[in-house]
Parts: sequence; structure tokens; C-alpha cells
Amino acid sequence: MKIKNTRICSEMILLSICTILLSTNPVFSATLFSDDFESGLAKWSTIGSGVIVSDPLEPSNHALSFTGFSSAGDIFSRQIVNATGSYILSFDYLGTCSGNCGGFIGYDPNDVWLGGTDYSGYPALLKLLLDTGHWERVTIVFSGPTTLSLKLEDWFGSGGVPGDAYFDNILLTDENGPSTSFNLFLPLVLKEFFNRNCPGGPGVPPTLNWVTLSPNSAPTNNTTQVNAQFSFSDPDGDLDNGTFNYVATSGKR
Repeated sequence: MKIKNTRICSEMILLSICTILLSTNPVFSATLFSDDFESGLAKWSTIGSGVIVSDPLEPSNHALSFTGFSSAGDIFSRQIVNATGSYILSFDYLGTCSGNCGGFIGYDPNDVWLGGTDYSGYPALLKLLLDTGHWERVTIVFSGPTTLSLKLEDWFGSGGVPGDAYFDNILLTDENGPSTSFNLFLPLVLKEFFNRNCPGGPGVPPTLNWVTLSPNSAPTNNTTQVNAQFSFSDPDGDLDNGTFNYVATSGKR
């Protein structure tokens, strides 16, 4: 997103943030369902053998796993309503066996599977889930009914054992998401710009023409990196650099 016509100085930093937020036209996604498995299973109507367990790679974190195999679904979310029928599903998946650990995710009605570890039983899968021994972030775009329930399972036809497939940080949005809400970073990014470049004493403050915020590859899986690129006019010639990366924590990992 590109933001125009704002001035930066010490007494105007808050006004700058408000002006930017009010002058842009962001597209907001509707979060239809989310669960990070840190607060029980209250969002799920049928639980089956689904259990919350410690993350085998990061014990302070919690994730969903299973105590038994299943087919046609094991744990089902409460009903989700979306008038457009267009969805983006994202989640973290971890398989700890040597291959085909059996993690599957989909929805009812109509017994639809979106992602799983084996195409052979479900040739219509949109995404093959890889059992790498590491957390993998997966995003699936799909169209479906306006009312559905997510379902997950550890498939009985898998090559592993119960409990070797894990899910975490499930997020279902409408067609406008998921995406980083860059407006949330604006106060921090503008503060950083101010700290680096705003005159400490008398002088002409710089004119910020625009700032572009865009995602960058996270340096670790504990952070989201936002690239902030500035264009400004500098009457005093005291600005050192108009481009820098801003790193902020995002999510549990």
C-alpha cells in the first residue's frame, strides 16, 4: 500500500499516524474462524480423538494432534458462515513420521478434503501436506458452500501411527485474506522513521511524500519482516536513509 502527503516531526507523529490511517482505503478480510490451540477446544463441536498436546519441536507451544486414526473426519468445528462462499485457509502442519503421517483437513458438507498426506485415497486434494519433520505453513484457496464446518483427522490409511500429525494456527478468512494488516505496523514504522530522521532541535522537518509497506521473508519463524520504503523531501539535508526493514513478532512461532 502507498500512503501520501504526510509530514513527520516530533509534535506531529500522532497526527501523522491518524492522517495515514484515514487517508488510505485498505481492504479488510473477514476472519471466519481461527484457533491456535492455546485455550482448549471450545471452538469445536465434535472432538473425537483430537487432543491438544505440547509441540514436539517447541514444548512451550501447543498444537492439535490425535490419539487414534479416523476417516470421514474426527474433529469438527462449529458452523462457519460466509455469504460469498470464497475462502482462504491457512494453517501450520507438522508430520513427524517418515512419510504419509495421515494429517488431513477439509470440510463438511459433502465430505470435501482440501489438504492431506496421500493423494491415492483423495485424488481431488488441493494440497499435498509434506511430512518434513518441520512445521510447514500451508495456504489453500477454495470455493465452497456458504455454511460449512472444518474437519481434521489422522487418516486410518496413513503410513504412520496415531499422534504423529499435528496442526496449529488455523485461520479461515474470506477471499480478502489472510494478509498482514500493515496498518498495525504504521505507528511502529513511523516512530522508527522519526527516531532516525526527525530533527532533534530547530529546523525544517522533512516532508514524507509516501511510504510503502510490504512483506519480506521472515529471518526466523518467530518474526514477520515488513519492508518500509520512504520517499521524502529533506530541506535540511539531515536524513540518513529512506529505506529500512522493520521486524516485528507475529504469531506463536
